[in-house]
Amino acid sequence: MKLLLAQLADRQIGRPVYPLRYKMKRIIQEVPVDVVVFPEGTFALGKEDSLTARLAFAHSTSRALGKPALLPFVTSDGASEAIYVNPFASPGETKERLYVKHTYTSFSAFDYERNDWLAPSYEPITLGGETLQVVIGQDAEYPLLMERMLEGCPDVTVNVMTKPASLLNVQRLAAARSLETEGTFLFVQPLRTQQNKRHRPYAYFDALPMHPLYTDTYDGAEFFVFDPSNRSFETPDRLVYSNVKQTAFTIGVTEREDVTVRFDEETIVTKHPIIETFDHSARIMKDDVIVHVHLHDISRLYDRLHIWDAPRHEGDAHIFIYVADEPFDETRIVPLLQLRARENNVACLAVSPTMWRGAKRGTVLGTQLFDFIPVGFNLESMEGPDTIYYFAEDDSPVGLKSFYDEDYEALPFPKREDYM
Repeated sequence: MKLLLAQLADRQIGRPVYPLRYKMKRIIQEVPVDVVVFPEGTFALGKEDSLTARLAFAHSTSRALGKPALLPFVTSDGASEAIYVNPFASPGETKERLYVKHTYTSFSAFDYERNDWLAPSYEPITLGGETLQVVIGQDAEYPLLMERMLEGCPDVTVNVMTKPASLLNVQRLAAARSLETEGTFLFVQPLRTQQNKRHRPYAYFDALPMHPLYTDTYDGAEFFVFDPSNRSFETPDRLVYSNVKQTAFTIGVTEREDVTVRFDEETIVTKHPIIETFDHSARIMKDDVIVHVHLHDISRLYDRLHIWDAPRHEGDAHIFIYVADEPFDETRIVPLLQLRARENNVACLAVSPTMWRGAKRGTVLGTQLFDFIPVGFNLESMEGPDTIYYFAEDDSPVGLKSFYDEDYEALPFPKREDYM
């Protein structure tokens, strides 16, 4: 499945792109592609906006290009949609599908009536015998959403987004999600022309960035063709680790630390009082703070819901330690550590006898990485998955709003064995 990703300039977002169609048709003639994808918020129909009008516009654009297309819209009520159409569908292929953003939007997918004639979907697209899943913007950061949408491991997942606050965060997320799905994870966003920053689309497989098959430019827009079957990889960016050592709660190999890792034991060793234990964790009291330390084999990192499933209490700080018997591949493990820390508001630490890597969510943007022994945490932004919600009483487009908590937690996902 070859994908043509259109990265438009700021001035082209939300406006008609008829002149770009001709350039895109020439690219399609030169490099046959299977589907055309635009970034989040590319289209807005203004006074004529309606689901019927958006669907008609999507079909018109797809027919003009001669290919199936995924067109993201900003709707008049503030929703962020992505409509897929394939007027050329063969039997068994998806003809139409609507995806709606759940987070960071004033009108969420949770607000849509489920009996609409074209209801928001969680199912992937079928095209040419392969499956293509669509994720909009920051929805990719929420594990229950991803458990539902990435069920069955689609062959290709494309994340259409607006300009990210941190390109590095998105790259690490894409790398980690590619490991989870054992498929290709791509993202495309508008071309950032301010401050001389040029953020191109990326595709990841097995946590490695893939070379685009083809690139071109026209009138400020840039175009990239990715072929997930073409396993030609770029050199990953160098991981940057923090040189700031925190001391509020430390983990190391000596008894001087708050928690000691002993590779010949499968228990949590601490010099502080343990106030409660579970099969894989213990709640430890240090001064007047409770730190809930979880201990797992490193293979648990690949399970996107294991942190959500873990026992937790309001007000605790959470640290998840993943133990390996031998050195691990940091190009695979570090993106997973970053993603787990960021999507769950916890700290994560992978340890082997000769290699330690840690991650925790920063207080503003980004994720801090650590590569020294002992590792110390300041216990900020570590309160666990119940703290991912934003408390907003209005329709401001912030995060996952607290009044959607029951909808989010009720998202259907496969029954899983309870390991606790």
